[in-house]
Amino acid sequence: SLAADGNTPTWSKDGKHVFYQRHGNQFVRLNLKNGKETVLLESGKNIDLPPKTWLETPALSPDGKRVAVTLRGARRSTAVVNLRDKSIRLTGGGCELGWAPDGRYLFKVDHGGKQHNAFYRLDAHSLEPVNWLDSPTEYSHEYFPKVANSGDVLVYGASTGDHEHDKADYEIFLWKIGWPPESAVRLTFHSGNDNWPDIFVHP
Repeated sequence: SLAADGNTPTWSKDGKHVFYQRHGNQFVRLNLKNGKETVLLESGKNIDLPPKTWLETPALSPDGKRVAVTLRGARRSTAVVNLRDKSIRLTGGGCELGWAPDGRYLFKVDHGGKQHNAFYRLDAHSLEPVNWLDSPTEYSHEYFPKVANSGDVLVYGASTGDHEHDKADYEIFLWKIGWPPESAVRLTFHSGNDNWPDIFVHP
């Protein structure tokens, strides 16, 4: 066990730190060499958000300067937080805001599309969203997007309309970024719940 009460962990780019959510409203950095924890963000303390604002699925930018996060509880939005001055830029609704491996864009799940869900791509500077992926197939309720470290493929989950993350029959798909949405390849064929995929492409 690396940390008590840690949730949704991610690695630093150099592999020397792990970042995670704690108590819902903290974003914490753990130094793997000495075990020291540093609370980088905490709602109601060092960031201008009500104390009961949950920082869901926080993700550090590749350059280590900004955090993409889904706000829930006392505040509801997606946002990008500057770690230096703790300034907040809201990016609209939706959830699961994440970074491209090179930091040039972000992506998130938001309303719209064939089955009331789609993936949106946001420019890293303007944060303007554009529709990125909305499958025309029966599996068009998309969630859990993750771009591979190579930057050229996206793995994600999709159901035929059911939303509940713990109960719906999500299947896992792989999409070559930029190709037609219908070209996404289905990877799983199980009646159970398949979600939160990740992918690493060996150089």
